Amino acid sequence: MSKSQIGRCTYCGERKLVTRDHVPPKALFPRPLPDNLITVRSCHYCNNGASDDDEYFRLIIASRYDSSEHPEAKKIWQRIVKSSERSRSKPILDEFAATIRETDLYTPHGIYLGRGGKYDADLGRLARVTNRIVRGLFYHETKRRLPAEARVKTFSDLNFDVPELSDVFERWLGVLAIQTPHLIGNGVFEYRCRFFEENPDASLWFLSFYESVSFIGMTVSQNNASENMDKAV
Repeated sequence: MSKSQIGRCTYCGERKLVTRDHVPPKALFPRPLPDNLITVRSCHYCNNGASDDDEYFRLIIASRYDSSEHPEAKKIWQRIVKSSERSRSKPILDEFAATIRETDLYTPHGIYLGRGGKYDADLGRLARVTNRIVRGLFYHETKRRLPAEARVKTFSDLNFDVPELSDVFERWLGVLAIQTPHLIGNGVFEYRCRFFEENPDASLWFLSFYESVSFIGMTVSQNNASENMDKAV
């Protein structure tokens, strides 16, 4: 669908003029774009209303110490630098630059990497993008729109070491590790998913960007608490 036409938006569910929205955002992929990009129907408001969050997400993901050396992330970083000349991109880059500080750097396993720049990412803003990706992928996999009242939650790999969550994440990662990987681009994006027959709106998701930045996601119906999802796995 290259031009707008009447259809139901994957995100808000309203029937209106829709176009194709890329899942995940195509700005994460250097050119030439892969031929297996995923698209879903999206209204103008849902599509364009997420543009700034998408650009912030790309900036944060491509500049992390563990992803910045990925060949495809390097290409994206070059595009980010060029885009800094555009007035629309400059506020996002300025916001990012304001959080950078020099500090000791360690891997998630405590290995010292030396001194370097560290920034504070807005995890809530990242979650808005990954929640949207999960909704899009849910439709792509099931050919059914996730109801607007269903909840989507995603957690950055920065959350994996939180003591009260680590056991849950470990179980979920174990379930997702045996699911079929879906790969898009040259190591740019991978996702795995698990659905539950007893609840058609319940699912688990693993999202990986540039083979290093990971998120876990879940969808639950309005009357199905996350604790029930934990019991299911």
